[in-house]
Amino acid sequence: MQAGKHYAELLGPEFDVVGFDPRGIALSTPRASFFKTNVERELWSANMARYLGSREDVSTEYARAEVLNGQAADTDDGYLRYINTEQTVRDMLSIVHAHGQEKLQYWGFSYGSVLGVTFASLFPVCTHILYGSTS
Repeated sequence: MQAGKHYAELLGPEFDVVGFDPRGIALSTPRASFFKTNVERELWSANMARYLGSREDVSTEYARAEVLNGQAADTDDGYLRYINTEQTVRDMLSIVHAHGQEKLQYWGFSYGSVLGVTFASLFPVCTHILYGSTS
């Protein structure tokens, strides 16, 4: 929330700064979670490598991804097919239209860059994109 306020001050009142949680994460619902409790989720996250400094780190993180993928498959009741980039981009178009706009002026970071490119691919006449960092 603080970042949105900061960007709004920097960019000025002619821009609407809108943030949202893409499908499946943070405060969106349903949240993609493959753990029975918040404690399990926190313990899993606490053991993530923050920096891949060796081949062993890469192998460990790959193995963790395999385990998490298995948990996803085991706990999915059908909702995961709706948690993907294309559906999230369609949500973005809904946000644009809800604000009474025809075009999206977009500045994305990290996964947000992927969302911006996908939006431009699906809705080229609705897009004005400013590319951000991918890291």
